[in-house]
Amino acid sequence: MQDSTNAATTAVDIETVRKQLFNAVRNYPEAQHYFAEHIDNAEVLALLFDISLGDYPDSVRMKSCSYIAEYPAEMLQDYEEDLLDLQSEKWEWVSDHAIKALAKIKSPRALKYLVEQRIMPKLKLEGEALSHHLADLLADLP
Repeated sequence: MQDSTNAATTAVDIETVRKQLFNAVRNYPEAQHYFAEHIDNAEVLALLFDISLGDYPDSVRMKSCSYIAEYPAEMLQDYEEDLLDLQSEKWEWVSDHAIKALAKIKSPRALKYLVEQRIMPKLKLEGEALSHHLADLLADLP
């Protein structure tokens, strides 16, 4: 078994990330630890986007998007276009996480989509996403 205490020694390549995602779908603690240890790793984030946008099983794409949404906003900024593509995904387990990530970066195009395409017809995780979009405005209210 790999030493999971040191992220620097853990492989960062498409095959490792894909395998860890399969294991994360099965709730293996080692996989969850792998992604927690790499939450600030730009290479892993890029690979998660490759998988989310690629031809992989839906469960793996969904898990990939869920990890993407956990990354800090400053790391997600460069992926706005990819996130906008993912938010339109028909499978909500993928699009919901993209919406959450877009809210972190306060994307104006995502806000328009969120209100017109998701909130107007129904409510779900959109409330959490909208709170990210409006966080600055709400903080200024008495």
